[in-house]
Amino acid sequence: MLRGAIRRGGEADGPCGPDQAKELVMNAVGKRIGVFLGGTFAQAPGLTNLVDRAVELAHEVADAGMRTVWFGQAADYDAPQLAALVGRAEPRIGVGTSVVPTYPRHPLLLAAAAKTAQAATAGRFRLGVGLGARTVLEPQFGLPYPPQIKHLREYLIALRPLLDGDDAAFVGQTLSSRPAGPTAVAGAVPQVPVLVAAMGPRALAAAGELAEGTIPFLAGPRTLAEQIVPAITEAAATAGRAAPQIVAGVPAVVTDDAAAASRPPSASTTASRPTGGSSQPKGCPARRTC
Repeated sequence: MLRGAIRRGGEADGPCGPDQAKELVMNAVGKRIGVFLGGTFAQAPGLTNLVDRAVELAHEVADAGMRTVWFGQAADYDAPQLAALVGRAEPRIGVGTSVVPTYPRHPLLLAAAAKTAQAATAGRFRLGVGLGARTVLEPQFGLPYPPQIKHLREYLIALRPLLDGDDAAFVGQTLSSRPAGPTAVAGAVPQVPVLVAAMGPRALAAAGELAEGTIPFLAGPRTLAEQIVPAITEAAATAGRAAPQIVAGVPAVVTDDAAAASRPPSASTTASRPTGGSSQPKGCPARRTC
């Protein structure tokens, strides 16, 4: 599906020929471009094996010159595990989660999954986490949701040592972590980067102080430039950390037929939509900047 979408843009006399499309994919705003695979791909009609399909799409992503594939976490597959399998099968790309809700997955469990993925992919895994939605998590798991920012800070404080193979205990108000044995995973190098789905000022402050970056969704250039990037960069600098990574997720369509892509999805057009969703196209951007 991904390869077909890109080729359609290159074979016709549309706005993006093959060279221009690849240049955009590789060099848009001087950044890398990747693809998000979410619930749409996982629940596609006729899908016979989710892992096989994810690997197939990852090969197409790499063939198209894109650099990363991101997997969302819902109630079906396990995002870190799928990222590990795909990253091991396709060594030309980096993989990551976008994003795993922190609640109620304990930091010990998520750290173990992330370190395993890092070892499986030879260091090409990034862990995207987020608070999730109270209205979804509470009824889904039947557990009361803790204070959001307090929980986010404590989660990140507990998670970082575990990702580094540090067996130190952490006791907070919303969670406790007391490893009963070694937490190091051979081959889980370099350090797993943690990106937080943060857009509000308090969440961005926590991400800048305690994580490696942010992974916002549906934030446009103005919001990024005026709010998100300055806030998280200032927080990171104040904490003495390196400049944060910014992974901005934006739905897009790669096509030479903007009118067709702009129409509401129907039975005849759904198959041509990109995996993970669709929106009004502008030119021929790819799915995610990273």
